[in-house]
Amino acid sequence: MRNSFLVLFVLFFAPLALPAQNIDMELVEANEEFRWGVTAFHSGYFDKALLSFERSSALKPENILTQFWLGETYRRLGFEETALKIWSRIEESGNADHLLINRIDSLNFKRGLGQELSETGTYIPSYQIKGSFDTYSLFERPASAAVMEDGSYFLTSFTTNEVLHMNVNGGIHERIQGGLQGFDHPFGIALNSGYLFVTEFEADRIARVEVTSGSIMRFGRPGRGAGQLSGPQFIAADDAGYLYVSEIGNRRVSKFDKEGNFLFSFGTRTSEFSGMKGPSGILIHNRHVYVNDNREGCVWVFDESGNFLYSLGKGILSHPEGLSLYDAGSLLIADTSRIFRLDVNSRKFSVLHEFNDKNVRVLSAAMDANRNLMALDFNGNMVHFLTEVNELYSGLSVDIVSIQASRYPRVQVMVKVQNRMGEPFTGLERANFLITEAQTGITEYSMVYTGQHSSDKGYSLIVEKSADLSGNLTEVKEAAEILVDGFGTPVYSSLVGAAEKAVLMADNRLSAGNVSNAVYDTEGTGRTWDVDGSIILAASGLVNKPFRKSLVMITGGVLPPDSFDEYSLLQLGNYLVNNDICFSVVYIREMNQPPRELEYLVQKTNGQSRYLYQPDGIRGIVDTGNSVRSGLYVLEYESGADTDFGRRYLSVDVEASLFTRTGRDEKGYFAPAF
Repeated sequence: MRNSFLVLFVLFFAPLALPAQNIDMELVEANEEFRWGVTAFHSGYFDKALLSFERSSALKPENILTQFWLGETYRRLGFEETALKIWSRIEESGNADHLLINRIDSLNFKRGLGQELSETGTYIPSYQIKGSFDTYSLFERPASAAVMEDGSYFLTSFTTNEVLHMNVNGGIHERIQGGLQGFDHPFGIALNSGYLFVTEFEADRIARVEVTSGSIMRFGRPGRGAGQLSGPQFIAADDAGYLYVSEIGNRRVSKFDKEGNFLFSFGTRTSEFSGMKGPSGILIHNRHVYVNDNREGCVWVFDESGNFLYSLGKGILSHPEGLSLYDAGSLLIADTSRIFRLDVNSRKFSVLHEFNDKNVRVLSAAMDANRNLMALDFNGNMVHFLTEVNELYSGLSVDIVSIQASRYPRVQVMVKVQNRMGEPFTGLERANFLITEAQTGITEYSMVYTGQHSSDKGYSLIVEKSADLSGNLTEVKEAAEILVDGFGTPVYSSLVGAAEKAVLMADNRLSAGNVSNAVYDTEGTGRTWDVDGSIILAASGLVNKPFRKSLVMITGGVLPPDSFDEYSLLQLGNYLVNNDICFSVVYIREMNQPPRELEYLVQKTNGQSRYLYQPDGIRGIVDTGNSVRSGLYVLEYESGADTDFGRRYLSVDVEASLFTRTGRDEKGYFAPAF
């Protein structure tokens, strides 16, 4: 069929271009193979794209564009070393543009020691958001912030009695003013279980605001007794939803449940503890309660019952106030004009940034979803955004994942935006992108998909079908049904049987019923099973799709010796990461030492591994897959380009920017021929 189309293509179109005796048939065939390759790539058929690009390259090896696409296809398939070799040859020939050079540098960084060597160092200002302007005011005296995974954040405006929900561009989504009573100098803020908890400094109370509905409930009243408050400042929540509030007036911390019921207070003078003088920032981490004391110049550490454990930072800190989480092993401390990182294991303090302006008073600091360091300058009425030095100068990593033109002239461009470490960059909006097609700027376009805001999901299940697991079909069925039920109604779903050869057992029609039938109908008989092939087959249905992608393997955990002979473990890991697929494993049998190969893939893709009958079950795998952070965006526009009946390669350039950071990528597509 395809060869017939090529003959028709040549017979019909070639006479329009050149006299018959001048036709370069190798060029015609190379161009047609290139066109097939680009189309297959955008459809997610990377193996077919690779074959076409290889053929096109063999016919016309001097074609740089073909070489680029050949390398890009190898990269998406997980063969990163091969991609680098191809691109490096282009660079050595002097034909690499700055986009390809940046791509080579970025890939080398991710594959090498770059990430390990990029330990947290100095942060420098990248941009600021002012609270007041000549004609209007955004906020006045920012005190605390609560960050969201979608890149937005909530900010307390102490003087204007508001809580602002702001996007990454500094625009306001919503002004929350505290209902009929209004906020009375909102200070601290914490986000937990769909609620915002806001301390009202002057009213000596706490407001609980439901994020979705905006309904408000308040608790606490002025006083020194149990459950009463005096000058509540900072507030934090633990994993169980309990709230801890620092009171500067009562020099203590009070603990409540999320319904506002008072539990107990701690931090005043006892026989074992000298008492807090100026409790300020507070954070609960690994079952420890950390409380800054801005008068003692230290961090007090308690257990969750309020028992004093030890202190940190005396002689280092000056007037510490806001306290927040930097990463899994360290905390952020706002100390007037300095921002410290505290490693909780080594108990080592390091300065991330120090402002030269002595009038600066950083009341709080927090890491936003894109790993920018937010510093809230209470006196300067400004929010400073600081970026780690290496990140700032590397800009944004922009990758055009696919271009869909089946409804031409409507064109959809799927774009992935990341930071240098390969972490998703979330919260961007239409205004953060610029599109150019065939060197013509596109002014009318819309954002039709934002990964972090979308609940769309797709998943594939892999079921081991070996003779070794034949006696555990009931358990396999149970695991599959739990997962299918947990994922609900996805955009896409599939089931792959990992027998001696991987086979697609159900495609996009999974239900508890057909999964059960498939488990029993195809009982494994061989002693071996296709591990690597089943992963490739299951993942292939997920690539180039705009949704969160999960791949879950159900296995007994005994891998055949040839499990990764066809596809190496490194290639599989790269393939999953490069296509944004989260890999998880359900073990039917309890294992003291799960296979290191599967655990490697789980860790590399931020998945989970679980034993079917462990106390908290396997539903956490579903939660992990559904909550994976996404930096995917889909932009749609109407093309006005001349397609030359589908023969012209149409380049598309997408640039993403956020204040001082930018990044861009360029790929192309072919419109339908007719």
